[in-house]
Amino acid sequence: MFIAADSQGQRVQAGRDLAAGVFSCPMCECRVFLRRGVKVNAHFAHAPGSDCPTAEGDSWRHLLAKQVLAEEFATRGYRVMTERPRQAEGRRVDVAVAVEIARGRYRLVAVEVQDAAIRVDTMKARTRLDRQLGYDATAWLFTSHPAAALMNAAPDVEVRIPAEMLWVARRFNQGMPVIDPVQEKTRSRSIAVGIGVPLTG
Repeated sequence: MFIAADSQGQRVQAGRDLAAGVFSCPMCECRVFLRRGVKVNAHFAHAPGSDCPTAEGDSWRHLLAKQVLAEEFATRGYRVMTERPRQAEGRRVDVAVAVEIARGRYRLVAVEVQDAAIRVDTMKARTRLDRQLGYDATAWLFTSHPAAALMNAAPDVEVRIPAEMLWVARRFNQGMPVIDPVQEKTRSRSIAVGIGVPLTG
């Protein structure tokens, strides 16, 4: 995860230049450790054996995709919060985006990035929960990893489309939303990575 709480309870984002300190998970409030890998973006990790719902860890593609999306939404002027936690419900939205629809009125969208297989029932349950938590919509995107077979298929080659991708394509009738975080990150960007403007709630 990118976001943790520092010793004063303030949200901080993992980074190579973040000062050493004691950090805790916003979901379970247990201690997490800052990891500054060479290949993987800086991130926070739980101790092995943690039962926190967020302790399963994000792949480097998932972390990078969240970062790229948060940057992109922020450059477009949206209010953004990466890894917005809801402790009581055991839910952490990858990227929460507030879109102004009228002066002082916002539509809140949960953006979920999938880098691994997920059951359609799980996606439906998360989408329903997001509505209960005040989100107007949940947008599902897949990294290029689960979509690789589709993206790299030769003409006339039959490829199995994962059920979760079919569900999203059919539900929104907009094709399959795929992000290649490596390609997107290599585009020139002038914005620094940030947590974004805090959202209420």
